[in-house]
Amino acid sequence: MATGSKALHSAAPGSTVTGDRSGLPRWLSIGLQPLILVSVLAFWYFNRDLPAIYPLVVVSVQLLLGILEHGYPARRDWMQPAREKRTNISIVVVISIGTLMVALWYSALLAAPLSSVREALHLDIWPLVWRASGHGAHHSFKRPGAINFGANHPLEMFLLVLPSAIVWDRLFGTSAEGPIFEAGTGPTEPSLWAKVMMPFREPRDTAIAPR
Repeated sequence: MATGSKALHSAAPGSTVTGDRSGLPRWLSIGLQPLILVSVLAFWYFNRDLPAIYPLVVVSVQLLLGILEHGYPARRDWMQPAREKRTNISIVVVISIGTLMVALWYSALLAAPLSSVREALHLDIWPLVWRASGHGAHHSFKRPGAINFGANHPLEMFLLVLPSAIVWDRLFGTSAEGPIFEAGTGPTEPSLWAKVMMPFREPRDTAIAPR
């Protein structure tokens, strides 16, 4: 195993991942993403009034990718045994259900009280965020269209887009530059419960978290 924190992290954008890709058909490596995009857009076009369209699309895409990954793995040494796959599926299901429950709970119980508290204490921070982010530039066009609908202020793009792939990994020392020989946060993978508890207690062999 390579030493240092960068060797323990999954591939960052632009980094090289070592592994066996010889079994991946060329048509799949080139055409999979456009095929998924066209299929999702077509499904949405013909089912725009379907309430469950978003979860159906997410689940369908994940199932498709899981099947293709099983048949054409990019790295055969990273293929997951059946038990590990079941655990990962359980994690996704629990997180999805939990997210939905929190959203419903917030809408039903907290939205109105929090709005009242904010108005009573004059805690309206949105004008400040509006100005600091430059988001007003996005709404300033009198004739929005296909070309300018995504025209955001550079400052807003810096604040919202860059942190999700660039800033956080470099800030916490988890970016990967070059080949990846090992993934994960340490020599062993934490259990499901240990993953859930990571915001409160990290596994003892975590190697890439700041100390």
